[in-house]
Amino acid sequence: MSNAKAEFIQPGTYPVISDEAARGLRKALKSTAVSMAATRALAECIPEMREAVLAELPRLEAAGSDAAAVYAVAHEVRGLAGNARLAASAKIASMLCLYLDAVMRAEQPADALVIKLCTSAIGRSARALDEESRLGLHVVKELGVLVSRKLAEISDPSAASDFIGR
Repeated sequence: MSNAKAEFIQPGTYPVISDEAARGLRKALKSTAVSMAATRALAECIPEMREAVLAELPRLEAAGSDAAAVYAVAHEVRGLAGNARLAASAKIASMLCLYLDAVMRAEQPADALVIKLCTSAIGRSARALDEESRLGLHVVKELGVLVSRKLAEISDPSAASDFIGR
């Protein structure tokens, strides 16, 4: 651990690198060696990231149907779950964020059932101990259909009747 002190740089006074140095950095970051090292580093952190997802679940469940609170936690879960290779949890959290973002932009109330279904599915998927018991593509697909319908209703409230009976 370093004893170096942090250097605070005021906004607008950040050091600027030259175009040549920027090109060199871009080239290095796109290299196969850097990509492989990053992949290895992420793979080594999967257990910790999975634990971080599990630690967020009580907050997600406690947020209830408060769209802003659910969105904040689901957004965090989305990134963590993706990196933790909890694909179903990441996808469902992403769909939930998409839905809640649209609801909040339209200044409409969020459907509490959609939130409950998505948060429950995220929790079940993330808590599963093995790949076989994690939620599969079918559940993700069906929740995707539900979220798509809800997004259509937000865009066009008359669309709600189009889905009745389907």
